[in-house]
Amino acid sequence: MRAGAAMTSPFQPGAIVIVYLREPRERVCGMLLSLDAVGIALAGMDVGSFQDWLRARVTRSDEIAASHMFYPMARVERVLMDEGTVDVPGLDAQCVTVTGRTMRENLSDETRASSTQECAS
Repeated sequence: MRAGAAMTSPFQPGAIVIVYLREPRERVCGMLLSLDAVGIALAGMDVGSFQDWLRARVTRSDEIAASHMFYPMARVERVLMDEGTVDVPGLDAQCVTVTGRTMRENLSDETRASSTQECAS
């Protein structure tokens, strides 16, 4: 990197991330909405529910939907970008393989649909 060049963080709204939490230990994944000293907000799900969520996207089922989540920084152990390897595809790559759409596109559609339903209620 050349001197004076600004380095930007990859942790910007819209990034697909995996968040490791403590007390209780959890792993969640999803689209980053915000990250600051107070905490992290994302639209997503528990990592253990990811495959079920993918199947629900293919069948157009509302059985499993993403949630909007906020975790205070005191619970956040680490945040990883969704970066797969040659042997193990990342969550976003798995989403494209199964649904033909990115995780961000699927989560954005779900968010719009739930907002529309809330307004109609």
